[in-house]
Amino acid sequence: MQVVKEKLLCHAIVGKEGVKNLIMQVDVTCEFIAPALQISTREITFRVEKHPSDVLTLQYKPLSLKNVCSLPLSMVLALEQPFCICTVDQQPLPANAQPMKLRSGEELQLCVRFNPAYEEDLLIRAAEKALKIKFLEHPHEEQVTVRGEVYFPNLQLQTTALDFGCILNNTKDVRYMEMTNCSPLVVRYHWSFLKDSQVNPVRFMETEPLALGVEEVFDILPLHGELQPGQSQHVAFSFFGHANTVTQVRALCRVEGGPSYEVALRGEASHISYLLDTSEIDCGLQMFNKVTEAAVTLQNSGRLGFAFVVLSPGTGTAASPLPGVPLVMPNTGYVGPGKQQVLKVCYLPGVPGVFCRAFQIQVGHLEPEKVSVKGEGTFPRIHLDLPRNIKGNAKYEKILEKAKEKLDKGSQRDEAIALGEAAAAKPHMDDLGTMWDAQLQMQMEEMLIEEHALEQQKALTSCPPEDTAFHQCVHQRLLKAELPEYILDFGYVAPGDIHTHIVKITNTGRYPASFHADGYVLYNTGCSVCLDRVKLLRYRETKTCEVRFDPQSASLPLGKVDVVLPIEVDKHLPASEHEKLLEEMKCAPCVFEKCYRGELQIQICQSSQRLQVPVLGRGLEPRLEFSPAELELGPLLPQSHGEEETAVVKTPCEVYSLEFDQQHLAEEQAAEGLA
Repeated sequence: MQVVKEKLLCHAIVGKEGVKNLIMQVDVTCEFIAPALQISTREITFRVEKHPSDVLTLQYKPLSLKNVCSLPLSMVLALEQPFCICTVDQQPLPANAQPMKLRSGEELQLCVRFNPAYEEDLLIRAAEKALKIKFLEHPHEEQVTVRGEVYFPNLQLQTTALDFGCILNNTKDVRYMEMTNCSPLVVRYHWSFLKDSQVNPVRFMETEPLALGVEEVFDILPLHGELQPGQSQHVAFSFFGHANTVTQVRALCRVEGGPSYEVALRGEASHISYLLDTSEIDCGLQMFNKVTEAAVTLQNSGRLGFAFVVLSPGTGTAASPLPGVPLVMPNTGYVGPGKQQVLKVCYLPGVPGVFCRAFQIQVGHLEPEKVSVKGEGTFPRIHLDLPRNIKGNAKYEKILEKAKEKLDKGSQRDEAIALGEAAAAKPHMDDLGTMWDAQLQMQMEEMLIEEHALEQQKALTSCPPEDTAFHQCVHQRLLKAELPEYILDFGYVAPGDIHTHIVKITNTGRYPASFHADGYVLYNTGCSVCLDRVKLLRYRETKTCEVRFDPQSASLPLGKVDVVLPIEVDKHLPASEHEKLLEEMKCAPCVFEKCYRGELQIQICQSSQRLQVPVLGRGLEPRLEFSPAELELGPLLPQSHGEEETAVVKTPCEVYSLEFDQQHLAEEQAAEGLA
């Protein structure tokens, strides 16, 4: 309420003077009154709990309106469905009803009706509207909040779809789903499968459909039960993977007095199928103290994901694996359908010579598959057509005896004989205890380096794999084996005389060899050598150098002169040269050398002396390479169509087999007909 006071003044002009004179004054007072309506409640709430045996009926709540202002009020009431304004005797007010009028102090009794069946489903629902009261004499508006809640036995499911994915044939998978009673009523439920799901629930991927009942593929536990308000329960859905099937069904959970809930179930079963891009890693020719890397790709070619594990995957790091043991990374993992995993394989030969190692990859429950790593560990090496000092050194003499035994057993590579011929070897021991036999020298070098490498490997195994610097240092020491010296004996040289000797240096290793001689150590010794730095001397190529002894040039006194000339062979081969070497080896024809060795004895008449002349020879013989070297055919049922496997034959020359020669077979058949 607000009071407003004003004054009204009246003026007039009288006579000829033209002066305005006040002739009247009136005091005006006005009192403004806002509409005041007393409402019995500002919020009306209906709550209906429908039990299975109940029937939904209209609900009513009273509402009273009283005019508490000093003026009469005219008002219009409006309320939307599912609510309705009714008279006190529960009769709905007509939609076109006239505005209601209330005198000052008058009270109107009404009721509000709620229809809980305003929707046909059985889901818990709530409706909220505003009862609007508008005044004709004033813009002021009043509101009453009206809310209606209807509760049925309802469940809240964790999901409406369960996809089992693809499981292994003839296995079982169980998934769990939580369901909660989200209503204030007790829920009684029952699970079943929709009838249309039983028409053809199973489809084979590779064969005709198999008539199976849904219950043979899926199972639900518990099938029925009772949940108190707010209680939760885990439901187990089981899928039985019949071989090579894909199944889709719909499970229905019926609630007594409530709605039904559908859960889509899907699952398929298959076998594990995978591909390895190779089962044999050919490292070719590798430095035996260097780590070689390769890759094997494991591809999932089926519909079922699988886990894999590498059996005995090796230890160490990629930069320093354990010598002689392939290191595979990662050694465990999971490959999804259609995916692939690249396995990095690191291998350190550790010792010179041909190597063939293997590791196994086990996929799922299948038998492990073997992947072999083969190649040859080598080192840059050169051979001088000079004898070597062996006698008097117990270590070298022992190794020499072992080398002889190994050669006698035929374990030395045949090509070593040819290399001995290229190095102009003369196989015998002279009176000074020096060894001339190039073949024995090469065998002895390999055995000494192998012995030294095995000693260094003991240090590797005693050091933790994390110590990378130590491992790299040991790798470099693998090549630093102590080898017997070559001897160039000029014999007796008179002062003023100059003796020279041409030395042949042959690369007896597969790697191109780079080397140089430190000629500065010969300064003022009377010896000199004419040998520039040699780069990338190819396999079996020979370089000659002249060694000169001039005692007078250094004013040497009489007596024995001993000088050691170091010849350093580079341990590293440029990457480009290594790749070129591997390509050359791949392109080389598959023809193997067969070397022969013998002695020709010449007896002189009327003399007890016999001359022995070594006889060396080489022959080429073709050989076949089969890939794979062994074919294994799986078990077969009687009267089946059989199984086929393919083998690839590689050879540089022409080969034939009468059993596969169609022309020969036709001629043989014709000859048998004539007979």
